[in-house]
Amino acid sequence: MEEEIEAVVGLGPRGFGPHVSKDVRFAIAKSSALGPYRDACLLLAQNQVQLLWDFFEEIYGQGCWQDKDFMEDVLKHHPELRIRVKRGIRGQEYLRPG
Repeated sequence: MEEEIEAVVGLGPRGFGPHVSKDVRFAIAKSSALGPYRDACLLLAQNQVQLLWDFFEEIYGQGCWQDKDFMEDVLKHHPELRIRVKRGIRGQEYLRPG
């Protein structure tokens, strides 16, 4: 497992993709030593979401995300963007791809 973590971290934030096993993801999330790597992955993901947001608004117009039909069409053609949220008994949120 340590070798897998080193391999993923060695690739940088762009190497952290869907191919990374759940065990390795969990280990990276819980490791305080890998905090800067985790922060870099989060920043990269936020930037990618903003680029996608800007791209669609450039094509379909400002505020297209507010249209429910537009959102359903986007999620129909890009199911990997759908996120399922489950809430625990104490209000905590568990996110996972839909």
